[in-house]
Amino acid sequence: MGFFTEEEKEQLRIESMILHVVSEDDFDPAPAQVVQHASFFLSRILDTNVAPVYQFKDVSRSRDCLQNMALGVTTFEAGAQSLSMEFSREHDTTTREGAFFIFELRTDDDAVRIYSMIKYDYREVIEQSEDDDGETRLRRIINAFIDDKKAIQKAALIRIVNGVAEELVATRDRTRTAPEIADYFAKFLDVKRNSTDDELNRRMVDA
Repeated sequence: MGFFTEEEKEQLRIESMILHVVSEDDFDPAPAQVVQHASFFLSRILDTNVAPVYQFKDVSRSRDCLQNMALGVTTFEAGAQSLSMEFSREHDTTTREGAFFIFELRTDDDAVRIYSMIKYDYREVIEQSEDDDGETRLRRIINAFIDDKKAIQKAALIRIVNGVAEELVATRDRTRTAPEIADYFAKFLDVKRNSTDDELNRRMVDA
């Protein structure tokens, strides 16, 4: 039992994506990126396909932002930058740094938008280059996103149909015993538990 339907898993494609570094440094908004290595990232997104046991609270800034993105009231880039800035602000300084991805996903159903948020391990490297004047410069780059679901620190999946977000949210948090998530992640999403562990177990047995 997971978030995606069988049809969605077969039809899923990445429409837009953006990446921000989450660390103790000040937030630096980045532009949306051309979709690259789609099969790699789709595999990572499918690694987050867990049963939704959280739901949006009555007031949720993240839900409202995603709905505006789905409706085109806000561009993907502007909305994703705003969400990433909020995630960075809520990010605990004692929590491991990472790369925060937001993906807009589409299927064959034009009414549906699915949003994936993934905080992912990364390795930081320094690249040495030489400019036109012959001066050597060092540039910090993010490198080596590994093909391993264990590299996923946190994740959330949200489905929006005809501009309205579904109540249930699928979440994953490597730092907590499933299905719990860190307080700062729940605060960022503005979500609360929908099911107790016993209720979730019964649903899994029934499924």
